[in-house]
Amino acid sequence: MESEGYGYETAMGRACWSSRDPIGEDRGINLYGFCGNNGVNYIDAFGLWRIDRKTKHNWALATPEQGDTIRTLAKAAFLEPTEYLKWLKYPPKVKGLDDAVPTECKYYVPNTAVGALGDTTSSAWAKVRKVLTFGLGGTQKDYARRNLAEFRSKMESLGYRVEDEPNATLSVIQSILKRRDLAALMITSHGQDGMMTSSDGDYHVASDLRKDLDHKLALMYLNICYGAKDFYVSPMNPGWSGFISMYGSVYASTEYTYCDVGDGKLTQFSSPNLPSGDTSFTPFVSK
Repeated sequence: MESEGYGYETAMGRACWSSRDPIGEDRGINLYGFCGNNGVNYIDAFGLWRIDRKTKHNWALATPEQGDTIRTLAKAAFLEPTEYLKWLKYPPKVKGLDDAVPTECKYYVPNTAVGALGDTTSSAWAKVRKVLTFGLGGTQKDYARRNLAEFRSKMESLGYRVEDEPNATLSVIQSILKRRDLAALMITSHGQDGMMTSSDGDYHVASDLRKDLDHKLALMYLNICYGAKDFYVSPMNPGWSGFISMYGSVYASTEYTYCDVGDGKLTQFSSPNLPSGDTSFTPFVSK
């Protein structure tokens, strides 16, 4: 196997990464090892922090190497650096985001993804019942539940623990947003002009829901009509972009949407605060 674009090459009949581990021999004599030769279960996007995500756990173990910082952990977990006291379990005592953390300590980052099903039986959805039935082979609830199942499949493949909420009333959504272990949230419901509809049948704008948000997330997946209309308005009214970290992403529609998770019909939006040269969390393919 040879793929120079991804830094993996063959040399003398064997395969190895083209760059040495910057920590040197401190973590073993194999200077070209990657995630302990367990790249399926471990993440090491920046060559330093290792995040072990397991679908049974709400928190993922993050293991640092010499010189790792809170900022590099935030990048690896796609979370907001300045909010680490909220999302990091057992945070270290450091003076700044760029100070090295103790390597002998254990750190845990949020590993929970929630798929929430709001109102799919309102009169607005009823008007398109025939479209949904004809095009997707079932009622609007069947379609919405299928999206929850597809969201679960995708996020579990990345190692996240996924929880379904089939009856997302306003109080339920508020309790979800307050969770410290929350990393990603999908909302499927009727929508209009960027607003989502809870199971109570009421519309809710992003600015109202954000009041209950414990910390900014790595991912928001808004399977609601015209969800992108309230992605970002201004610094004083960040809309749905205010739910994600500077390294996070929002997937939303610019029009009516009756699409399946990850089929490319929802547009991926990065945070307006994404630092130049950095990348955002993009688990779904956008066309």
